Order: sequence, then structure tokens, then C-alpha cells
Amino acid sequence: MTDAQAAELMSAVAGRPIPPLGAQLTKSVRRPLFAVLTASHATANDGVTGTSELIDRVVEQIVESEGMELIPYLMELAIETVSTGKAVDPTRFASLEIASKIRKSPLVTGAGKTCAFSLATFEQWFAAQAILDGKVDVVPLLSSMRSFDRWKYVFSILLAAGEPTKVDLVMADIARWNPGAAAWIIKETERGGLTRHISELEESDWESAGHRIRYAQAAWLAGLGPLGQAFFSSFAGVASGLDDIALSVRIGRSKIAVSWIAPRDGETGSLPEIIKAGHDFEYRVMVMRQHALPTGVNWVWALTQSYLRDDISSSFKNLILGTATEPGIVRDELTSGSPETIGTWGSTMITPQLYPGPDISPSQEDPWGNFTARRMHERVCAIATAALQCYHELVERLVPNFTGTLGTQGLFPVEFFGDVNFTPGEDQGAFSFGPPEAGLGWTLRARASSPFDEATALSNTVNLTLNDEKRSAEMSDDRDVQYAQFQAYMAQSPEFAEFAPSFSTVSQRVSPTESTPATGLASGLLWGDLEKLNWVSGQRPLL
Repeated sequence: MTDAQAAELMSAVAGRPIPPLGAQLTKSVRRPLFAVLTASHATANDGVTGTSELIDRVVEQIVESEGMELIPYLMELAIETVSTGKAVDPTRFASLEIASKIRKSPLVTGAGKTCAFSLATFEQWFAAQAILDGKVDVVPLLSSMRSFDRWKYVFSILLAAGEPTKVDLVMADIARWNPGAAAWIIKETERGGLTRHISELEESDWESAGHRIRYAQAAWLAGLGPLGQAFFSSFAGVASGLDDIALSVRIGRSKIAVSWIAPRDGETGSLPEIIKAGHDFEYRVMVMRQHALPTGVNWVWALTQSYLRDDISSSFKNLILGTATEPGIVRDELTSGSPETIGTWGSTMITPQLYPGPDISPSQEDPWGNFTARRMHERVCAIATAALQCYHELVERLVPNFTGTLGTQGLFPVEFFGDVNFTPGEDQGAFSFGPPEAGLGWTLRARASSPFDEATALSNTVNLTLNDEKRSAEMSDDRDVQYAQFQAYMAQSPEFAEFAPSFSTVSQRVSPTESTPATGLASGLLWGDLEKLNWVSGQRPLL
């Protein structure tokens, strides 16, 4: 059917229009049977938790109608086709008789001796069942982002509707390996706008829910590494690790309350891992959060990520500044602006001396001193160079396990491309007070042939012109050309497409009084990467 015919059929079955579907389902519902089943499940009283769970239910119903004897072999076929990305000869894993039956199955299409599933949704469903049945070892699938890319939709189906005790093991492996990849699975599973109306959690589930939350939290913290220290910020001095902190869970009619509880100061012995709500928590450090009762069978991963997201967002500034314990740009900027290192040229307001300072002496008109245009250009170029280095250092020190999922990192090595606008003595406006600021329009342009090109010998460069009208026009008028180049670059690495940054050009002011200009730029890039992965939210805290 056409998309319009499919939409009309589903609306007729459901009795109302169906919400927008993802790309995979949009293609699948062009088949009448799939459209009818999709409409019936999408509007059932128990509902579904998202596109992936909807796929799980629909495919399971189709498979049951075809008979169960071929299921183990269809799992093997899915393992082969997902791993290789192409049709295979089923005699690789089945007898001639079984291979013949597989080729005749309405679930597959073939050419000659080879065959593959007729819909990606069938392939992913059988591959997911293979993982649940222990036919596939998950760890080798996480050997690279390319391998993860082949299996990511399979993991999404697993998270949506797989048996919790098995799914928790799989998700823990992924979370420990790469929290960015695990976050993508959660985001994909929730995509689709279809929501179950009633939670399956009951008040008596507090202990089992607590053990699941604790298991997921431990896996996240192992993967987050230094970023995970944000969780412990509230327990400084009373807990050195998760083993020192107890967990209490209260499940109400509409909400779940999760409390992390530290031992009292000087208390000997360790607290139980899970404590029933209602105990005496007086004089203990406790962090409690409430959340609407989650839906879906594997709710624990999205819930724990949301709590950690709050921790990381509120502690982001301290995490960034905490990297100053090691040599690098953050430390240099924090120490070079102190009054004793300012120099003799002017006010201590103009910092830091890490970058070229004013080359025009202070006067009655400019009590802070001033810059020639060339000097300001040198300063901004130095800041841009330091910002690129700072981003690299922040990634290394805060998010070492996110490789392949950070959008900005996938652009490196880059050209910091743009124009500096500055004219000494120019009127800054009636509400401007203080040292003169420069205007900066910039974007990052990839220099390698593809994301994460390990073979490239290229390095980061800064290409900033000064008061160049042609460059300014290029930044604003030729965005389509630059966007086309950006898209072509991303197309070279399909496994990175889901994590690619949004193409953007930035216009900002550069003030000589800002003490951490490079750190500010770099932390803004990292914040944007983490925000896309749902690891931070809200407004980025200023340094």
C-alpha cells in the first residue's frame, strides 16, 4: 500500500488517527497485515511503551501464525544477516530440508540459494530472541561502534519488551562499555509517542525494584567513570563508593520514591543494600527523588539515567573545574589570571595573560587599555586554539568511555573557521561599559575524510579572518554549501549518523575580562554532546 492507504486502513481499524510512527514502522505498515496488527496494538487498553515494543508484539503474533518449528533456525538466520549485513545461504546452519523451508517462509525473501528477512523488523525481532535465548554473546557485539551499529535496533527491541532479568544483564554490559550507546538505546525505545497507561509496579515490589535500581546504577557509574562522581557530590565525606550507600524504594499509587542513604558520621558497619521505607533516617545524608510510576517492563534504565542526568547537570561546573588537578588548559586559565601574574600594562580586570593582552596603554578614554585590531585577532585565535585543545582534554578526563557517541569529537580534527570583528575605538553602544569586546562568528569544519579517521595525520587548525566582509557573508549566506559538505562528511560513517552534531554557526562576543574563555567554549561543546545523549538537561551552568 501507499503511505496514505496504510494510514487510512490503520485509522479505520483503530477508530482514530494513529500517532506518527518511526521510519521502520512507516515502511512496515505498507503491508496490510502489519498495518492491521499495528493499529490494534497501538490502541489496545494496555497500550505499548514505544515503537520497539509495538514491533515486538506485532511480529510475535505473525510468527505464531506461521508455526513455531522454524523459530530456532530463523534466529540463526537473523544472527547471520545482522552480523554480515547481507543475505546468506541457510545451509550454513541448517539441513537441506530445513533450509528449503526457510526459503519458502513468508517472513523471508530470497535470490537463488541466499535469503534474508523481508522486513528489518522481522530480522531484529528474531535476533533479539536469539540474545534472550543465549545464542549470542553480547560482549563481542560491543567490540566497536560499527558492530554496535548493526545490533542497536535489536537492543532497542530487547529493552522495550524483553524479559527483565535477561535484559538487565545486556544493558549493564552496554552501559559499562559506552554510556552514550546505552543512552541512545533508551532514547530509541522511548521514541514513537505510544505509552502504556498503567504501570505494572505494585507496593510490594519495593525490594525487587530496589535491587534492579541498584544494579543499573552500579553499571552506569562504572561506564560513566569520572562523570559519575556527580552522584557522590552529596555524600562527600560520608561515602566513598556505592557500597557505602543504602537504597530505599517506596512505590505508591502514582509515584515511586527512590532514596539513597549514607551511614551516620562515625557509624561502624555497612548498611543493608536495600532498606524498607519507614526506617529512621534521621541524622543521615539522604538524597530522595520522586518520579511518576514508570511504564514498561524495563523502566529501570531510563529512570536511573534520569536521576544521574540531574546529578551531572547540577555538578557540571564542578566537574569541569575539577579537571584542573591535571596540567592543561583549565588549570592554565584558572591560575594565569591571578593579580600577581597580570603584569604592569593595566587593570587586573583584564584576564588572563595566557593570551595576548592590550597593546594600547590605558588612557582617560580607555582606562582598561585597548587593543589594535591585529592584537585582538591574535588574542581570539589563541583562545580558539586553546579551546580545541581543552575540549580534547575534557573528553579524555571526564568521558573516556563515550568514544563514538560524542558529536563534536566525531568532527575532529577540525578547522575553527570564522571571522573576528573588531575596530578600536568603535562605539560599543549606550549600555556597554568596560573593556572593548570583539565579535566572533564561527563554525567547526571537519578536516578528515570521515569521522574517527584513525589514519589521518591532520591536526586542528584555526582559520579566523579579521573584519572580512566576504568571510562574514560566507558564514551567513553560504550555509547551504557548508551544510552539504557537513552532510557528505557524515555520510562516510553511517554508524556515527545517530550521534552526529547538528550543523550550526555561532555568533558571540569575546570579552577580555572573561577568565576562562577557552574552557567556556570547550565545555559548551561537551555540554551539547551530552545533551543530545540525554546525559545533561536544562541551561548550561556558566563557569
